[in-house]
Amino acid sequence: MRVPTSLSQWTLATIQQLLNANCIEDGRFDWKVMLPRDVEGKERIIRAAASMANAGGGFLIFGVQDNGEPNNRIVGVPVDNEFGRELSQQLHRADPPIPHSVQNPPLKLEPDRVVYVVEILSISMPHADTTGRYYVRTGGGTDQPLKTHQLRGLFRSDEVREAPGLNEIKKIAFTFLRPDGWDQIRPGLQTLAAYAVEGTPRQKSALLEALTRLAVFTRQGMPEDVLFNMLNLCEEAAPHSPEDAPELFDEAFQLAVEVAGHVGYDAALYMRHGFAVHTTARLLSQFLDLINRQHLEYLRRPVLEAFESCINAGRRAQPEEFSDAVSWYQYKRDHPARGHLVPPKELDAIEARLLGVRK
Repeated sequence: MRVPTSLSQWTLATIQQLLNANCIEDGRFDWKVMLPRDVEGKERIIRAAASMANAGGGFLIFGVQDNGEPNNRIVGVPVDNEFGRELSQQLHRADPPIPHSVQNPPLKLEPDRVVYVVEILSISMPHADTTGRYYVRTGGGTDQPLKTHQLRGLFRSDEVREAPGLNEIKKIAFTFLRPDGWDQIRPGLQTLAAYAVEGTPRQKSALLEALTRLAVFTRQGMPEDVLFNMLNLCEEAAPHSPEDAPELFDEAFQLAVEVAGHVGYDAALYMRHGFAVHTTARLLSQFLDLINRQHLEYLRRPVLEAFESCINAGRRAQPEEFSDAVSWYQYKRDHPARGHLVPPKELDAIEARLLGVRK
């Protein structure tokens, strides 16, 4: 019996087939009768998730008994709108927090009972439990302590010195996924500033990924100071040449474009500050200039799409300053930074009005 490899492949029928075939819990999946509320139970969940992530990832299935007749083992758990939040709080206690995804909607068993399937991801391993120990899930479904040579193997040699910073960035990224208010977000952005300036290419790429999460989850709701901080961090962390880190360049570049596009859309649509429009257009035009200089035609499309998103946002609004935003985005799209640093005279007045909007 083949074990599902994605959330979408998990169904009640699939679970029943695994039970009927007497498939044992291996490193790829683990039956859980419920999400524990007691201290010891929470520690076991964290250890199980951490060991599974350290072994390459897998699935936790809540609502299935470990023993009994196959037809009676799918019992479900009560529908709980707080399930995702409570699980996230538990897995956030690992070091670093364990990335995961909850199947949504859950598998409906009865009107008031469901089965929750959670995918444990391995994108930021190794993970330690709350005691600081590292475990790995074995083929028999047990959690075994990692030996020193195994732990060293999980930290790729070029990441050993980067690991503390990467872990800190990932912790901040997880706070962005469930923001409790902008006062919780601002300290994280301040912490990221050091990595934007002095971080390694891998740390800067992780930083841009964190900013992308923040932009996606809070789009159309960012205060002015957060807009500016995100643009500054994006500009500092964006890659300047493929030669700096060839294996990371494409991903980091597209993440930077995505951040700038989200911020520029927000600024154009709500026009809380004209300078944010100006800065975003300048940043996107620098990306186009880099594409032209390095002949990176395969990266042109996402930049143009970001421009179009900003332009369309400006067109949806009415006041004159929004027309200024559209004109400025169009100009920067058609005239990248290199050799076009001074706008034509007909755009001087537009630029002046744009930079004067709600300063």
